[in-house]
Amino acid sequence: MRVMSALALALALFAAHASAADTGLAKVRERALATRYRGYAQITPIGTLTVRALLEGTLKDFRLVPGEAVRAGQLLARMTGPGFVQARTAVTRARAERTLERRRLASVRHTYPALSSRNELDAARARVTDARARLAAAEARLKFLESGAEVRAPRAGVVLETFAMNGEQVAQGAPLLRLQARGGLWVKGVFYGPGSRTLHPGMRGRFEPADGGAPFAVTVRSVLDPLRPDGGRAVGCVPDGRPPAWVNGAAGILVLEGAARTWRLVPTRALIMDAGRWWVLARRGGGGTHRVAVTPGPREGAWTAVRGPLEAGDEVVVKDAYRRFHRDFSRYFQNPS
Repeated sequence: MRVMSALALALALFAAHASAADTGLAKVRERALATRYRGYAQITPIGTLTVRALLEGTLKDFRLVPGEAVRAGQLLARMTGPGFVQARTAVTRARAERTLERRRLASVRHTYPALSSRNELDAARARVTDARARLAAAEARLKFLESGAEVRAPRAGVVLETFAMNGEQVAQGAPLLRLQARGGLWVKGVFYGPGSRTLHPGMRGRFEPADGGAPFAVTVRSVLDPLRPDGGRAVGCVPDGRPPAWVNGAAGILVLEGAARTWRLVPTRALIMDAGRWWVLARRGGGGTHRVAVTPGPREGAWTAVRGPLEAGDEVVVKDAYRRFHRDFSRYFQNPS
């Protein structure tokens, strides 16, 4: 049944084309076509991670370059500096003080109650408690510094950009590198015009790489509102499966399939561009021709779907359409004197 309908449509289009060749006119046809949206697109990261310095210090063993792959938990750099030396010195001093206070307490206990009083014993015990607290604080501080001294990759991915150099003094919270998580790519496209407002998640389409690679199917994951400053609407798509060429930065054309809509079809040769708008010369009911502004849509072979005040059965000029459209141009043209 589909083969017969397609054959009938082809024969009808051929007959209309033959009629146009004989009379210079072609009848407007009506057909339901799937709306296609085309926009520039690029494979980009869905999101990136910025790795920052947890502490102030000097970077050590930081030799990453953009494009380098890293594993989750991989040691990326170390932090050194005076603060680490001071923390280790504080721990050593606190341990020595605790040892000294323990010896003093042992001496007081040895002489109590013959030579030492209860007050002296309680004071010695309090000094030991204080020494233990100072040592615990110093060790916690050192542990905190040592844990932050190792800069590790939070996730597996690829280094996109570095913001510091090995041996550089950095402040706490300073960005060190930007990481693209593995598997975090998608196709991001931008569409313009009134039709872009109908884009929605779940739409199917394909990405056509600009380098001539094989197109692959995609599904719209999200529509990024609000509109861009230039009026475009951005969408993010994920591939259906694993494309053979899935490279960050690859550009191309994103074609999305919309719902079927009823269009009027005219021969592409009937379209005329003038003053930034598309026109056809149309005739209805055997009268004279008049200009009709149209908006072109999808193409079907030698025919183009259009929107505008045309009805199925109307006739449009095909032969010498451009010349006939501008036949009165000489009235408005004046030779330079």
